Amino acid sequence: MAGEETRQIFGRNIYYGWFILATSFYLLFIGYGLRYTFGIFFIPILAEFQFDRATLSLAFSINLLAYGMSQPLAGRLSDRFGAKFVILGSVLVSAASMFFLYFASTLWHFYLLYGLMGIGNSGTAFVTHVGFISRWFPERKATALAIANTGASLGQLTLTPLSMALILNSNWRTAYLILSAAMILTAVPPILLALGRDGPKESEEAAPRPGQPKARRDNPPSLRHWSEAFKTIPFWQLAGSYFVCGYTVTTVTVHLASHVLDLGYPKMAAARVLAITGGANIVGILLIGTLADRYRRKNPLAFTYLVRGLSYFFLLYVETLSGLYLFSLLIGLSLLATIPPTSALTGDFFGKENVGTVFGFITLAHQIGSAVSAYSGGKIFDLTGSYHPAFLISGLLCLGATVCCLTIREGRRVPTPLPAEVAVP
Repeated sequence: MAGEETRQIFGRNIYYGWFILATSFYLLFIGYGLRYTFGIFFIPILAEFQFDRATLSLAFSINLLAYGMSQPLAGRLSDRFGAKFVILGSVLVSAASMFFLYFASTLWHFYLLYGLMGIGNSGTAFVTHVGFISRWFPERKATALAIANTGASLGQLTLTPLSMALILNSNWRTAYLILSAAMILTAVPPILLALGRDGPKESEEAAPRPGQPKARRDNPPSLRHWSEAFKTIPFWQLAGSYFVCGYTVTTVTVHLASHVLDLGYPKMAAARVLAITGGANIVGILLIGTLADRYRRKNPLAFTYLVRGLSYFFLLYVETLSGLYLFSLLIGLSLLATIPPTSALTGDFFGKENVGTVFGFITLAHQIGSAVSAYSGGKIFDLTGSYHPAFLISGLLCLGATVCCLTIREGRRVPTPLPAEVAVP
């Protein structure tokens, strides 16, 4: 595999980057899809142990903090040694954590195991993928990153109702056991078979390759050291807006299902509400990723935060199931759509050699926001009996992130036509 740029299938040469992209798509499908099921498991665990919501939400806050604090290390290891074994080790840790949750009997078990799961999730997260995808698709990196990231959305769309079905037909412990086995059996083989190396040979990068989309190429100069990023305004603009992204995504993934149940709707309705966000994510990611390659990346990024903020304001006035479905559709268009332009801007500003490390620190800001949201949302409910204050805070933060993104000073970008072959890997 290493050393070749194409594979021959049915007599046609296929650019090897597409195999890398397909593998990344599936790994994000299984990794993110399982992460987003916490809101589904939250309900039966809460019922069995009678914890208050803030206490159990803290377990996921620990998960998110561990996940975020591990991101810079995962990104750095991927930049230095390649993503293959970082992702493999992370899959094994994540699967083991789910396996041992089957035996959880006290609160500290949840804190420990969700924390370990967060460390495992860090290596299966987007930060380990952004570097090698950017190297395989330097000319259309935002589009390629968007295609890969639709795997995360499809995982949420698929694994959220599947997890609820497993819980309803057995229990939450057995569901975790089954999902753990599924992760090992389906994620390890493609990691070992496809992730041979993290990019084409430097000497071959300038030459056109069969099946590779051709467009503008951005080759920003690399930093002398990744720590120089901390001294730049764009880093803090991206990190600040990504903090808001983490806060407002987690308000949905952790607390929305409970909000639906509080309104008196059945558990499968809550699962469907979350699943709809995953389906809408696919459209949002591909749309924003494409626009981010054709125009200034900051504008579609700012628009994404604006849509998310307005969606939260809409939720404040919604109580019908049809209204909740509409909210899920609207906010789903924005939930993961921030990733392609944010990661692509990171590469634009800081260079491909450092993109994993720098994006890891930006993702740390995201996960700090997520951890704050997971705990504060539960605490707000315990104090007020409602999630509405949490929804209002999320909406206001998104408006602030919109302004922050619009102030990013980005180099002039010339619109280029989108090749037809980009749309379908």
